[in-house]
Amino acid sequence: MFKTATPFFIRAITSVHAGGGNDLGIVDLPIQREGHTGFPKIEASTLKGSIRDAFELKAKNKNNEEEKIKEEIKIHLIFGYDGTNASQNIKNFFETKLDFTQFSSAIAFADARILLFPIKSLKGVFAYATCPQVLKRLENDLKMALLKDKIEVEIKKDNNKKEFKTESYNVEDEGKALVSNESKLIVQGNQVVLEEYLFEVEKKAEVSTLAQILSKLTGIDKNSLKERLIVLSDDDFADFVKLSTEVITRIKINNETGTVDQGALFTEEYLPAETVMYSIAFFSPLFLPEEKREEIKKRIGNEFDFSENSPKTFFKNIPKTLQIGGNETIGKGFIEVNLFNGEGGK
Repeated sequence: MFKTATPFFIRAITSVHAGGGNDLGIVDLPIQREGHTGFPKIEASTLKGSIRDAFELKAKNKNNEEEKIKEEIKIHLIFGYDGTNASQNIKNFFETKLDFTQFSSAIAFADARILLFPIKSLKGVFAYATCPQVLKRLENDLKMALLKDKIEVEIKKDNNKKEFKTESYNVEDEGKALVSNESKLIVQGNQVVLEEYLFEVEKKAEVSTLAQILSKLTGIDKNSLKERLIVLSDDDFADFVKLSTEVITRIKINNETGTVDQGALFTEEYLPAETVMYSIAFFSPLFLPEEKREEIKKRIGNEFDFSENSPKTFFKNIPKTLQIGGNETIGKGFIEVNLFNGEGGK
């Protein structure tokens, strides 16, 4: 049973292809999407594998061999062990010393959900777009992670105002939107042009507060968010996240002829750089019997208490930058990770 949780936020540094694996139309390799909304997502299994890989790479880069082994043991304790890709030293410890061939993970992840989607703007270069439905889901997820009250305390500490109330950001009509008083997206009067579409916008002080809250969560500069943030209607937002992703045509070259292989032309979909998503990490006590714990402490020290606090504390050291999804060798999938209030990301 998972006893505690923490949300974390990811911002795409480069385009990201977390593939869905199915040809659903003209795009051969689409990204992962929610079935009921069509919003982009990243599956929890994809997320967990990428995060574990990042911790394993961090461990392998340690210069001291003993420290490297200790770090690898911690990774298997937290992410689970089944002997796959484990070094011989690790196998000897778990399978010979502890008599374990496998045990379950003490950390789990929710699917990463969309929070901010970048859209080309006639003024201000691009906008960070969101919508009431996305904000309501965020509010509910923060409540589940027991973080909503803490966020409001931080905001009030900064400037003595304003709670995160999603009803402040309702936009019911298509073609309408909300921006902050500091917005730099406005072309003239009360109009904003995103892609080739014109929106009538209303300036609201509450959007500045929202920008401040999202800045706390995501690590994006709050002034940049105030200038670029726009709250669209749910339907307008859904159209943009379905139709304004990057679709790239790729080819495979035949090494012998120097020409394109027959039938080797394909299209691939990407989430654009600057997309912001969030997930929740859940933590449970480690799945280890009492009689094995002293042996582990002898090997790695006393820093683990085997409660849910052990994986939670370990997770705070998640690398600031990691790669997720496909096409790493062509510079795709690099993301920045942010835990609330600057925790983690080292």
